[in-house]
Amino acid sequence: MGRESWRQRGAPRLGATTVFGVRTRNSPRETTVLWSGAVAVSARPWPRTRDWAYLLITGAHTADSALPGDDIVEGWLSRLTHLGYVGVRTGAVSPDIARTLSHNGFRSVQDLTLLSADLSGRSATDRQGPSIRPLRGRFLSRHSVVDRILHIDHVSFGERWALDHTSLGEAVRATHRSRLFVARVAGGVPVGFVLAGMTDSTGFIQRLAVLPDHRGEGIGLHLMNAAHRWLRSRGCSTAIVNTETANEPALRLYLRCGYAELPYGLQVLERNLTTGVTEA
Repeated sequence: MGRESWRQRGAPRLGATTVFGVRTRNSPRETTVLWSGAVAVSARPWPRTRDWAYLLITGAHTADSALPGDDIVEGWLSRLTHLGYVGVRTGAVSPDIARTLSHNGFRSVQDLTLLSADLSGRSATDRQGPSIRPLRGRFLSRHSVVDRILHIDHVSFGERWALDHTSLGEAVRATHRSRLFVARVAGGVPVGFVLAGMTDSTGFIQRLAVLPDHRGEGIGLHLMNAAHRWLRSRGCSTAIVNTETANEPALRLYLRCGYAELPYGLQVLERNLTTGVTEA
C-alpha cells in the first residue's frame, strides 16, 4: 500500500536496473511520464504482463486527490496505445480518482479496505516465535535473498498481483525511509516478510506476505510487531495499511494489531485498450 506517494530520500536507484543494489534486466519499455502536477502520472509495463501498462499515480490514496479532465485522461490512453500496450491497470486509487477513470472506460478489478492504527501506545512484546531480522548491509545485494522475497510474494499474491524486481524497488523507495523485515524458521529459511515505510510521522505497511505452509503460526503478527517497533522508533504516531476487502485473514490480523477501517476504501481499475472491455 502507499507505494506511489512518496520517494525515499537518499535511496539508491532501484527502478528498472537495480533492487537493493542487485543488478536486474532493463525493462523493454522505459517509464513514460504522462502528467506532472499536484498528482503526477506515469506508466511502465505491469509486472509479468509486459503488454499491459501499470499506471502509477502519485498521491492517489488521499481522499481529496483528483485527476485532470476526461479529455486529458483519454490522451494518456491514446499515448499508451501508440506505445504498443494492449491494456492498462492502476495501482490502488481513491474513490474520486476511481470515478474519473470509470468515466474513461475503466472498471474496478479489486476493492481494498484502508485501515489506520494509532502507534502512540507501547510496542507489543513478542512471545517466542520465528527469527525476525531487518535486511541490511551485504544481504541486500544478494540475488538469492531478493529472489526469495519475490518468491514468497508470488506464492502469496499470485501471478496477477505479485511484485517483480522493479515494483519491489518502487515499494522500497515510495516513502522517505523504509525497512524490510524477514521471518526465518529453523535452518534460516525465509518464510515471510514485511516492508514498512514512513514519511513524516505517518507509517505505512507496504507489503506483508507469509508462505501458505507457515500461516497460522503467528508469523504475520510477529512481522507486524517488528514493523510497528521500527515505525515508533522513527517517530511515527500513525500507521496505514490496505488489504483486499475479501481477505478476511488479513483483516483479522490488522484488527488484532489495533487497526480500524477508514471511512473510504481504495480500488484497482483496468481498461483493455484494444476493445474497451476489461479482462476477467
